[in-house]
Amino acid sequence: NKDGLLKPGMFARVEIKTGGEEEVTVVSRDALTDREGLYFVFMARDGKAVRQQVKIGRIIDQLVEIKSGVVPGQKVIVTNVNKLKDQDSINIADKEE
Repeated sequence: NKDGLLKPGMFARVEIKTGGEEEVTVVSRDALTDREGLYFVFMARDGKAVRQQVKIGRIIDQLVEIKSGVVPGQKVIVTNVNKLKDQDSINIADKEE
């Protein structure tokens, strides 16, 4: 207000537009592991746990944005990831709906 145009008691209606809607890939925070500043998830491929390096973005509550390394539709392991090693054999239990 360097020109003194706004006076006490005045008000204004303001609309702040942010970027448009954006689709992002997210995983549960539980799926993420880190080592020496790098982040990883384990993917389920052919009965094996495959470690995949990912680049993360925003963290929103229990979700982590994945900027690269995972694409929508890939199966990401979310339990016991701290006990897994690359190429460990796994069994996938399908969840009944």
